[in-house]
Amino acid sequence: MRELENVRNSILQIFDSASWIQFIHEGLLPAYTSQEKAKNVIKGNLSSHCAICRNINRCCFPKNNMPKYPLHPNCHCYLLDIPRPQVTAECPEEKFERYIFSPEYVGNGKIQLYTKWGYGKINTKYLVNELTRQADKKYSNGDFELGLLNEYGQRISIVTELNRLDGKGIVKFLTGWMVYPDGKIQLTTPYGGEVK
Repeated sequence: MRELENVRNSILQIFDSASWIQFIHEGLLPAYTSQEKAKNVIKGNLSSHCAICRNINRCCFPKNNMPKYPLHPNCHCYLLDIPRPQVTAECPEEKFERYIFSPEYVGNGKIQLYTKWGYGKINTKYLVNELTRQADKKYSNGDFELGLLNEYGQRISIVTELNRLDGKGIVKFLTGWMVYPDGKIQLTTPYGGEVK
């Protein structure tokens, strides 16, 4: 019985550590915040190490869903095989309190969408928890679409589903995330278009 359990654990470990890579650029500190990414853009303009390499340093991707490599001609980055990272999705509350549900941004139509689905500012904590829960799972499973890669880093899109509080089923829409080092992603766009 113990042998069977060991075999089972070995098989699970193989699948759990399935084919992930980490971009590495020796000698450069990884950017763990948007402020650090912004500083890397300035530094990239002043040195031979470009901002793209600086801001993808230590970011993790499944091999079957990663940015093209090398990132550019004469790229000094290399890829390191790693086990599946411990994913941490972060969704700042201000994305809802100061943006989606802010009267200042009524013209962008997003407050109307969330309101139509039955959500308001009072639901901010629930929305933050639900978006991070789904993003944790989907990024960890490689279930995302690569977006723009530029000097600020790699963006990804994740399909998010919410139960409509108006009782009319489920709504599916894209959310936008920025990839940070060591398995961290952070919400940048709480609504990027409906998915049919």
